[in-house]
Amino acid sequence: MLKRLKIQDLALCELINIELEPGFSALTGESGAGKSVLIDCLALLTGAARPRIRPRHGCKTGFVEGEFTISKTLHPSCFEVLAQSGFIELGEESLTLILARRIDASGRARSYLQGQMVNRQILTSVTEGLIELCSQNESHGLRHTSSQLKALDEFAGLQDMRAHFEADFRKLKALELLFEKLEQGARESASKKDFLEFQLAELNEIPFQDYEESQIKMAELGQELELTRFSSQLQKDLGNSDLLKRLPTAVAQCANLESEQAQALTDQIAIAQDSLFALTRQLEQLAQQKDSTREALALELQSSLHLIEDLARKHRCTATELSLKAVVLKDELDASLLAEENLALAASQLTQERLRIDELASRLHKKRLAAQKDLVVSASREFAGVDLEGARLEVHLSKANLGPSGFTFCEFGFSPDASTPARPIGKVASGGELARILLCLKLATQAQGALLIFDEIDAGAGGNTAEKIGYSLRRAAEHSQLLAVTHWPQVAAVANCHLLVSKEVEGNKHYSQAYSLEPAARQKEVARMLGGNTNSADEHARQLLAQRPNQQLSQKKQTLLIKNERNSSAKSAA
Repeated sequence: MLKRLKIQDLALCELINIELEPGFSALTGESGAGKSVLIDCLALLTGAARPRIRPRHGCKTGFVEGEFTISKTLHPSCFEVLAQSGFIELGEESLTLILARRIDASGRARSYLQGQMVNRQILTSVTEGLIELCSQNESHGLRHTSSQLKALDEFAGLQDMRAHFEADFRKLKALELLFEKLEQGARESASKKDFLEFQLAELNEIPFQDYEESQIKMAELGQELELTRFSSQLQKDLGNSDLLKRLPTAVAQCANLESEQAQALTDQIAIAQDSLFALTRQLEQLAQQKDSTREALALELQSSLHLIEDLARKHRCTATELSLKAVVLKDELDASLLAEENLALAASQLTQERLRIDELASRLHKKRLAAQKDLVVSASREFAGVDLEGARLEVHLSKANLGPSGFTFCEFGFSPDASTPARPIGKVASGGELARILLCLKLATQAQGALLIFDEIDAGAGGNTAEKIGYSLRRAAEHSQLLAVTHWPQVAAVANCHLLVSKEVEGNKHYSQAYSLEPAARQKEVARMLGGNTNSADEHARQLLAQRPNQQLSQKKQTLLIKNERNSSAKSAA
């Protein structure tokens, strides 16, 4: 329900701030006073892409803001969009919604939701089902078959069933998307499977796990071989030297000398001789250890180490990381095999879900077929009250491709008289006829939740017809808040609330103003609409206002909207 509307610096409006009530509000005023500006501003709140109004002369920007009270029960799609956009938390059942647009002189507009700048499409999605605007030039979505199907569902009471189907359909699409990803992953895994198996086989053929141990053995063998080579070379050097041959002679010569120094030198030479002979024998033993087996083992270890290092370079890792690389490749290969299993399981689940969705769509289609004739009868019954006597409404249903609302294709046909074949309603009905047809559909479905805005729905009607239209608007307002622009006093008189738009003049300054009329001012405005401020017009206005539906009963019906808005919160509190 729209509680408050603020317009600042748009067209002729300097500052308008009005509060609206539940039920039927009539909007009247002289031609050119600014009634259409209010309608255009409400259209702005629905996310209109090409605003027709511009900022007030001398102002850089203009601004419109609407404050709504909404509930999850009456506005489920609105709550869903708000939740997806992060504006509400799960579990919230009702809230105050603030929508706004700011437009500059070039026509560029910025959109706001709860005080935050948002994309225009979000505003459009939020207000779908919240505001329905009908005028001579447009009639909301009634020209579109999707809106016609929605009207049929509202009449048949299928809103909950349709909402559940839409949720299941979104899950189906998510499952199809998951299946496509799994299918793509399975194809990629299959193309990599042979290569993974080759890489793992190559790794398993080489004992890379013994790399560090082989390095230690290779180092030990290298030291042993080096010692052997050194010993052999030293033995050769000692063998080629005359020192060992001359030592015995030197010992004998020194022994013939009788001095103490000679005797000490003899002992030292003898010791050196024994050490050199011992060294020679040890070198002979070490040289004898050199054999082909040890060298072959060293070559084998060196070859194995080179293979491991080459494999590590191939996999762009170190030799010690090859074990981890093997684990990764094994996991990828297992994932490839698992992807095939998951794909088969997802295919089975997808098939079952498609069958279930088809069954739900079939049940929904049957219920629509059952309500098809009843909608025609109920809506046509209301035609007499909106000056459409003799007109004929048809509802054509057929099966189409499966979509969020099922596979039902719905198209309304309309004929202005019994002799003319019915044609698609969006092609043959005028804007005024569409607005009246929509009113009849709202009366037939008793739909709740949306703010219905009718711009001169009574255009071209006579006095008696205008009175009938007024009472039809009043009845529709028992279920939804309704705002109607009218020039007929018979329509304005039956409204629950009367809003007047007037053009004010202060010197060279002209601006529009809007306000709710009290009983005395309302009688005066209805008298003006009847023909002027004469005694007869005033008396006629008094009679029209006195003849309107019982005010006390009307107020009870007005509270229906508020009760519905608070229904979810009351249940939670209970």
